[in-house]
Amino acid sequence: MGRPFNDTEKTNIRNLLITKGRELFSIHGLKKTTIEDITKETVIAQGSFYAFFDSKEALYFEILETEEKEISETLRSSLNSIELDRKSFKEFISESLDFIFKNPFIKDLVITDSYQNLIRKIPEARMKRHLEDEAQFLMEMIHDFQKQKIMKKADPHILTGLFHSLFLLYLHKKDIGTDIFDQVIDLLLDLISDSLIDIGDRNLK
Repeated sequence: MGRPFNDTEKTNIRNLLITKGRELFSIHGLKKTTIEDITKETVIAQGSFYAFFDSKEALYFEILETEEKEISETLRSSLNSIELDRKSFKEFISESLDFIFKNPFIKDLVITDSYQNLIRKIPEARMKRHLEDEAQFLMEMIHDFQKQKIMKKADPHILTGLFHSLFLLYLHKKDIGTDIFDQVIDLLLDLISDSLIDIGDRNLK
């Protein structure tokens, strides 16, 4: 049995696991990346991995949360730079979805069954906190739009659920039909923009 790690070593190894995990998950995805792959890159014993993370899914989830925080910051910056009406709102949501799903971690969740594996492995309380944090950006956006009288008054929780449902649609792209999916999303964004945004012409492409 190897010697225990001191605090500095623990911090360095944990950071290295996150760095190497991000690299491997970005290339191979959650399903095809093994703990052995990760520990080989970090030069620690495979059993030592569990001193830092309960599973490869726990490591993946921690990296995913960091990625999502960075995405939120980028979207906030983008949102602050545009003058909103129906057309620009639709463009912002469309471009945001494209940006989100180009991220290798989120893309992996969509094109494989990794999302369901992740849900099964992550403690329910932590997943609940994650979803609440994920919704915070949407809640802030909705409150701000309603305060500015750009967006119609409606329960922000319901509107947050509406925008979250757009994300969930991407998990069912094959079920909806890959050949029509983009048109479906485009029509939904038209309907959402027309229904919620008070400024600008309707049905502007």
